[in-house]
Amino acid sequence: MTKKGQTHVIIGACPNRKETMERGILVRRKGVMFAVLVMFLMSMLLPVSIGATSVVFRKEFTRPDTSQPDPGDQPSNPGLTPAEQEMVNLVNKERSSRGLRPLQLDMQLVQIARLKSQDMINKNYFSHYSPTYGLYSTMLRNNGVSFRLAGENLAGASSVQQAHNSLMASNDHRVNILKSGYTHFGIGIVNGGPYGGMYTQFFITK
Repeated sequence: MTKKGQTHVIIGACPNRKETMERGILVRRKGVMFAVLVMFLMSMLLPVSIGATSVVFRKEFTRPDTSQPDPGDQPSNPGLTPAEQEMVNLVNKERSSRGLRPLQLDMQLVQIARLKSQDMINKNYFSHYSPTYGLYSTMLRNNGVSFRLAGENLAGASSVQQAHNSLMASNDHRVNILKSGYTHFGIGIVNGGPYGGMYTQFFITK
């Protein structure tokens, strides 16, 4: 009960408008900070992902390549020129397409074949008989090659494909390329001469 002349004051029961707004802003700021903290903690527990692929908990498997290499294509040999490698592939593609075993490349035969091609350019001839080395069988034996059967193909052409087509169009040369009894071969290509390039192929059975 208030006596006459006294003022009854209530403290804290009804804060003013400015204080209310400041407290509300403080509460909202604390709420936002709490929400950010919760989201950060959750992100540490969830898998990290880029796009649609998770990079933490998910393992990607690559489907194996089931395509088959061309049976005529031989592994590149660092000892061959690109032109010689191309002709090696063409010869073995012809054999593989007919169910024949590809011939094994013999680098000793490659070196001797190059000598024969260079000799034909130097001596200006085109023949299985060399004025320098004699018959191809003699040339092979004199260079330490052992064989039971041997054959030689020669071509003069401006490109590998042209030389190969000419050899396959000739029955005797095609027989050498496709003879099932041969096991090894070597190809020597030298640029020059009246045809643009000289091609020597040696085939043997070891």
